[in-house]
Amino acid sequence: MLPASLLALRKNLVDTGLYLGDKSVLDNVHWIRDGRADRLAVKPASVTSESSTNSGSRGSSSPPDKSPELAPLSAIVHISELDFWLTSDSGYLKPSKIWRELANVKPSCTAEQPDPQPVREDFKTVIKHLREIQSTISKPEFQPGKGFLLGGGISGQRIKVRHTLFEPLGSEAEGDHESADEQEAKDGGAEAESQAVNSDASDFAIENWPLTHEETRAELEELQATHRVVPIPAYNIQGNLIKPNAYQRSLQNALVELHFYLNHWSIAGKQGNPGNDVFTADIHLIRVIAPPRSSAVVTPRKRKISLFVDPASTPTKRLRRN
Repeated sequence: MLPASLLALRKNLVDTGLYLGDKSVLDNVHWIRDGRADRLAVKPASVTSESSTNSGSRGSSSPPDKSPELAPLSAIVHISELDFWLTSDSGYLKPSKIWRELANVKPSCTAEQPDPQPVREDFKTVIKHLREIQSTISKPEFQPGKGFLLGGGISGQRIKVRHTLFEPLGSEAEGDHESADEQEAKDGGAEAESQAVNSDASDFAIENWPLTHEETRAELEELQATHRVVPIPAYNIQGNLIKPNAYQRSLQNALVELHFYLNHWSIAGKQGNPGNDVFTADIHLIRVIAPPRSSAVVTPRKRKISLFVDPASTPTKRLRRN
């Protein structure tokens, strides 16, 4: 993407008031209580104007609004090669400690600092604002939970986001919904908001859903009676929904516009151990800005073996210097 178009995109995100690279985001969001969880929501205009001199996310969790609107935070990021599991089934093979069943699978990936300016510099502010938003709901006596802000990226920091792939048919009882939410938080999981998708599109139908291991096809067939598949809301440069068999080649190493919802759970400790503040990020939308950059090492297609090498020479070509 040319710098001019990238600047225009950045300006559009800033104008939403939810771009993490701009300080206005702190005045436009607040935490609301949702059962046992806390959700980051858009602060109503009346509340925003009353507290314009303070950070919008500061203070204790606010009482629920009549019609709260969850806040889709946004950032321009590079999708990392590290911990990339944003595939059609996250590599699921059989029940394990990570995924108890196929219905529980939540594909995920991590986002790190992008290369182009000015969004490269913005990423430091993105992390700073996320930490500030977290601090307004965290309990001082609790330990920070792992799984949302990770180390090891280009900038030494990454954001982990994930997506709920299967949604039960019909509505669940509220009590059961909360219980599942809390359990996912304990396991480092996350509940995601559903995205509406045309169920008639055969490429996205649950019966045609691609699997990493065909051994799990029987489990998928059983799942069709109780769940529907929710494709990852990821779109290519042309604005088309990316097909599930193209997730990895289209997203890994790509420059993207990322929107996500932030959730929080306070998980009490047991047997004298301190509790944990657990944060999870649910993907709202991903839009590719620039295609994946290549990380492959270029090697000669044909190797030629010489019968003689001059002992006084070096086999490596000298780099051309200007």
